Amino acid sequence: MSTDDVSPVRGLSVLREELRLRNFDIETLDLSITRRVPEDADLILICSPKGRVQPFEEELLRQYLTNRVGRIILTLEPTRDCGLDNLFSDWGIRVDDDLILDTNPAYMTDNGDLMIRNPDGTHPVTKSLVDYNLALRISMPRSVRPDPARPPDRALKVSVLAASSPSSWATSAIGCNDRRSSTPEPTCGDRWESW
Repeated sequence: MSTDDVSPVRGLSVLREELRLRNFDIETLDLSITRRVPEDADLILICSPKGRVQPFEEELLRQYLTNRVGRIILTLEPTRDCGLDNLFSDWGIRVDDDLILDTNPAYMTDNGDLMIRNPDGTHPVTKSLVDYNLALRISMPRSVRPDPARPPDRALKVSVLAASSPSSWATSAIGCNDRRSSTPEPTCGDRWESW
């Protein structure tokens, strides 16, 4: 995905323009070349990486999040291993390799995108969605949830910002061409988490 691409499938040009309207400077960052996160980086967008993040890149992101109180928005397609499982574990989340489906037409678009209609209205990240009665539209969503294997940590709080509907389920039998034809599994209400 690219912030310069205007394609409705792979492009992020609308996001780029929205961020620029809010006085963000947008630059491409390739950690394999720069080998550092710029000092003025307030937010890193990692959009649908096609390959695994290298261990040194994961460490740079870990340092950015931990030492600089950085922020990352990460989108991941099902079936793609991004190489960030250790970082996810550090932050108390688990990203499952699945696809969230829903048979309720109020929560799915005609092309199979998932609609999240009830985000947390008290958190600053999602408050404006509630204030303006906006839904999140997510293509090929994966489950993200608190890591059940992580011991309790008073210094870390994982907050639910938005969740799929009670009629949703997650499937590991991914057939992305017709997402509504899968048979439901017993997992429902999978969440999208902040970290």
